[in-house]
Amino acid sequence: ADPRNLAAYLQLGPAQTAAGALADAEATYRRAAALDATSAAPHILLGNLLLARRDPAQALDAYQAAISAEPGNVAAYIALGNLYRQDKRFDEALAQFQTAQALDPGAGWAWEAAANVQRQQRKLDEAVTLYEEALRRDPRRANAVAALIGIFRGWRALPEIRPSTARRRF
Repeated sequence: ADPRNLAAYLQLGPAQTAAGALADAEATYRRAAALDATSAAPHILLGNLLLARRDPAQALDAYQAAISAEPGNVAAYIALGNLYRQDKRFDEALAQFQTAQALDPGAGWAWEAAANVQRQQRKLDEAVTLYEEALRRDPRRANAVAALIGIFRGWRALPEIRPSTARRRF
């Protein structure tokens, strides 16, 4: 990668990850982060890699560095919130998602992420409200639709619909 081209590093890192060269990908993301101190993207990608490598402490540092580098980057708050959710630090996760909601009120993914926290805690009424809000803001949120179907199936004992049987039924 060109040592001055952030975009090249941000393309090289995922390719290295896909090839299983995780140490190389980590080094690439660290070089990218050093190249542009105002970009959250290399820190987020580094955090995702570290989380996949089961290093949540370093992933936390990377996500916090992303927020420091670019405080208006919604993806950084979503990533940090998802880390907290995975660690069952639900209040902290919700706080990150609420910050993301405030930064980009038109996007549905922050509401969907908050709904996932509520669903994980079995607060299904709250989860439904948040999934519906996610879909109101972005009707393309397929995971929100799937989550709502799962919740409603559990509440109302709806029959399971598989793609193979859906064509015959509808």
